[in-house]
Amino acid sequence: MKSHARFYSGKEEGTREFGVAFVVERNVKRNVLDFKVVDERICVLRFKTRSQNVSLINVHAPIEEKKDLEK
Repeated sequence: MKSHARFYSGKEEGTREFGVAFVVERNVKRNVLDFKVVDERICVLRFKTRSQNVSLINVHAPIEEKKDLEK
């Protein structure tokens, strides 16, 4: 049995050049309320804690050497 769950925003096929992910322990997965993919470079994971709900945002930005259009 795997000990982690993956929430991934990129393409499942091909080179998987883009995409961001959250990896959570399997026993924490039951606290996940929502996972939203904005696009292959942005995703949001929402989960409940004892006192409040928390949203984590994961963003991939191109490095400085990339062309301005990509940035």
